[in-house]
Amino acid sequence: MKKLLLLTAIVFSMVLFAFNASAKNQVSKIDAEIVINDDGSADFYQTWHCDFGEDTEVYYFFPDEGRYEISEFVVMDEDKIYDSVTDWDTSLSFAEKAGKCGILRYKDGYELCWGITEYGNKTYNIYFRIDNLVTAYKDADATYFCLFSENVDTRPTDMSLKISLANGKKLTDGLFLDGEFTDSGNCDIRKTLYLYPCDFKGGKFIIKSDYPMTNVDCLAFSITFQKGLIDPVNTKSGSAEKSVNKYFNKYVDDSFWEIIKEMFTFSPDDEYSIVMLALVISIFIPLGAYFVIRFGYWLYVKSIIGKPALCKNEPSLGINASYLMLKDFKLSEDKNLLTLIFLDMIKLGAITPIMPEIGDPVPYEKGNIRFRINIVDTEKDLNETEKKFYKFLKIAAKEDMILDPYEIRIKSQDYCYTLRNIMKSYTDDGEHKIKAAEIKRKSKLFSGPLTYTAKGKEELRKILGYKKYLMEYSSHNSVDYYDYDLWEKSMRYAAIFGDDKKITDEMLKTYPGRYTEIKEFSKNMIFAQHAGRIVAKNVNHMEKNYSTRYHGSYRSTAYRSSYRGGGGGFRGGGGGRSGGGTR
Repeated sequence: MKKLLLLTAIVFSMVLFAFNASAKNQVSKIDAEIVINDDGSADFYQTWHCDFGEDTEVYYFFPDEGRYEISEFVVMDEDKIYDSVTDWDTSLSFAEKAGKCGILRYKDGYELCWGITEYGNKTYNIYFRIDNLVTAYKDADATYFCLFSENVDTRPTDMSLKISLANGKKLTDGLFLDGEFTDSGNCDIRKTLYLYPCDFKGGKFIIKSDYPMTNVDCLAFSITFQKGLIDPVNTKSGSAEKSVNKYFNKYVDDSFWEIIKEMFTFSPDDEYSIVMLALVISIFIPLGAYFVIRFGYWLYVKSIIGKPALCKNEPSLGINASYLMLKDFKLSEDKNLLTLIFLDMIKLGAITPIMPEIGDPVPYEKGNIRFRINIVDTEKDLNETEKKFYKFLKIAAKEDMILDPYEIRIKSQDYCYTLRNIMKSYTDDGEHKIKAAEIKRKSKLFSGPLTYTAKGKEELRKILGYKKYLMEYSSHNSVDYYDYDLWEKSMRYAAIFGDDKKITDEMLKTYPGRYTEIKEFSKNMIFAQHAGRIVAKNVNHMEKNYSTRYHGSYRSTAYRSSYRGGGGGFRGGGGGRSGGGTR
């Protein structure tokens, strides 16, 4: 429901902006550089290559949300430095705005404005400073901002950007995960236009457009710095990772409500107040009913699961079908299946975990994982699904055949469609077993627990009973470890149950003669879990936050949300603020 409302609002906004866009005003390219200072402030330099044919001023909106201050705004063209005006008036004429610039402060950001001054091809150099751009958290220093937003006609056709530190320290490519940098890099940068080529060169982060930006493209960043690179004066408690995750995707969830809030103003004198009030009620009543239904659904699922009785027998439908049933009931996730897939690739010899070097402060248990990609006979040793996954691993690892967390993350985004198909193929046999067992109803309206018959619910309770049995394995005398050596299968079930440490401890008690093998498998499990979590997180992230257009195994993306109202535009002789356009 929320996605439908959001899509409707976005389409409506695109239609409005389509009428406002001016073909006579174009920005062919913007070259930008951001220099971040030790105190967490930043100097922004931009060169705009423009061809203007109408209107009176350019405005560039920078969303803020009250986090920082913009100051020292300077504009110059080929001939002169513009006069700074403290009380910028959008209603002034072309001549009155010529050669002048100013800042307008709004509740949710700043507009940097300057007079067009002269029609035709022109180059503008602008500078502004942002104080408190970077915030110090307990685990890292971090910032997030949007450089260009969607649905504005000043979006450059092409762009380039450099990000560097004023103190001369070099930025290196890192991965910040679970509150720590998990490899040798010191800077983790996320951006919305994943297909734009970018790299860390000479201690700077550099990105350039290799295809024209469209009206739905957005270039937003979150940047996490390792402690010690700079010393921001602005500090906050809490986690840098949680902060950038929260705000980087904020407008995916909020954009519909922000648009509604901007479109309508409620006041006692407004002749449409009653209509607007009725509209609000018509929205919140269905939303309230939606959450009531969701709560009732949760209670229904809890009643099915209950407290399962101990079950010593392995689930009759096997591990893949068990995983699918658990996932239907929200008791297992994509990362659990991907853990199994990585474990299989290790067992087949396709990949080998690489232990961290001696003295490395980050242990592999904390996510410091790498794999060596081995040469295998794909025709002899791997089935079709394993071949596809092996190919993905080789592409991600590049020429050195060493796969690190950053490479896993980036290529998981690039190949999200392929990985989803691999995961589906991996569980096809489980789907067939579930269908043959007739434990689900065919339903076009419902999915998950609502489709399971009484027989299916009983099967689920047996699976949960088996999980309970494995977690108390050594307390059952019915197991003779001399002739009942099934510890590996039991630990594979642990992967989909998500309780591997408890089950590992029980296996070590029950099979003391298999100590070395169980410990090795447990180590491999940790590597596989970290890798599976990275892949699952990024595949789900791409599917949730991006509109995806597939071409074979590849995909191109356009960021679905934007920092609403950001970007910029042109203005004519008057009018109020909008997200972009001419005025």
